[in-house]
Amino acid sequence: MNTQATSISPKKDASVDSLLKELTWRSWLFRNRFAILTVSLLCSCLFGFFYFQFTSVSGVELNTKSLQLRRFTFRRDPFTNIQLTGIRYSAPYSYTGWTRATFGSTIDPSISSCLTSTYAKNNWDLVSYDLSVVSGDARILVDLISLTDANFSQHWTNWSTQNPKKAAAFWPIVQDFASFDMYAQLPDLFEIALLDLDDKEFSSAVLDHAHEEIVREAESRRATSSSADDAHIIQMLEAAVAYKANDKPESSASQSEIESF
Repeated sequence: MNTQATSISPKKDASVDSLLKELTWRSWLFRNRFAILTVSLLCSCLFGFFYFQFTSVSGVELNTKSLQLRRFTFRRDPFTNIQLTGIRYSAPYSYTGWTRATFGSTIDPSISSCLTSTYAKNNWDLVSYDLSVVSGDARILVDLISLTDANFSQHWTNWSTQNPKKAAAFWPIVQDFASFDMYAQLPDLFEIALLDLDDKEFSSAVLDHAHEEIVREAESRRATSSSADDAHIIQMLEAAVAYKANDKPESSASQSEIESF
């Protein structure tokens, strides 16, 4: 009997120890239930707060035809990138050269009155994302138009007011460069506008420059594009031929010239 009692005693002791540990753990959970609940709620709130913040997407975009600026905001799931809400539009923060309106900012009338290009498209291109170093190519044009002079007055609105004939030749080309996604070529075009040229010399200079740049860009894109881009490239070449015809009226903007590129 003593031997049998001795052999089962360790099993009973292990069972008792396990039960005591379980009771102790439950007792600890019960005593600290409010603290645990508080920490859990706090963690959930923090996760929800940061998740909500990271769902926000906002930025500014530019209309390539009207040069209007607008701010967009929407929410998306940061893990799946699925859009959660519709897109809302409003006027962006202050930009030099633009006036805030209800759903966007309009370019100064001295510039908007010259936006007469027949090739400009009603597209919206990215300028920038908020809270991000990422910028779209349209930021190049916005930064150029926002330039101020030594007196902190807006340079290009003053220039357009003082040089209406130059502005009438210049801004439609800017529209076309934006519509053809040629923002990288805009700084050279704006440099021509800084030259001391009379109206006729200026018109010839910007038309020649625009013709050369668009033809070069069209040829580059044709070498790497698919057939789906042919219509866009042809439109670029039509604009280039039109520039040549406007600069030299004796030349004709024919289909054969477009096909020769």
